[in-house]
Amino acid sequence: MNLLIDWKYVKVLKYTTTDLRKHPYWYFLTPLGASIYQDRNREVTDIVYPKHTRDVVRMDYLHRVNFVDTWISYDEWIAKNNHTTEFFYPYYHFRGKERATKLHLNDGSVIVPDGVLCFNKGKQRLYHLEVFRGDNTKNIVDKAAKISQAIAQGVAAIHYKKETAERGLFTFEHEGTMKATMSRILESDIYKKGLEDYLFFALAKDVQTDFGKWIKLTGEVVDLALV
Repeated sequence: MNLLIDWKYVKVLKYTTTDLRKHPYWYFLTPLGASIYQDRNREVTDIVYPKHTRDVVRMDYLHRVNFVDTWISYDEWIAKNNHTTEFFYPYYHFRGKERATKLHLNDGSVIVPDGVLCFNKGKQRLYHLEVFRGDNTKNIVDKAAKISQAIAQGVAAIHYKKETAERGLFTFEHEGTMKATMSRILESDIYKKGLEDYLFFALAKDVQTDFGKWIKLTGEVVDLALV
């Protein structure tokens, strides 16, 4: 790895905090490294790598590390279950000049899920993915409400031209925040009969071990491969 860094094919970010806690180093391809990798792997058509690393370190490091760990777990789960990924768009990927996950709701508002993914397990499944950090339940419920609105309107299916219902996957750092969010959703105006079949919840640490295990609004634990 050190040679790849010396040759400027790979860059490493080292994130530190004032409490001196250790955080994982983040290795990623540089534009030069991405170009060389694509030259040697013609089937790879699109490589996502950070363009402005200063902003990533300052504003998005811990969230993005959490997101990438979730993505890795998803890839392992897909391979284990012999499913096929049609696409997996992260919030920091752009299609043209817009974020790949940017979606327009019918009321004119916009949401940008952390991820939008579609896989095939004999039939298509389309999901919004949110990797929540912190314990601000109000902000989390507000985002969940927007995603619920998008699900009801089918905006992701329309945007990505998929003939399937869409669902929401929400991960949390803390169990208390997850349970509070689930309770707030059940008590709020966004809850509609049948919504429990379209929203799924999990702790980030659990999903990063087994992406297939999720919890419905009803508290029922389900296998994502079976829903």
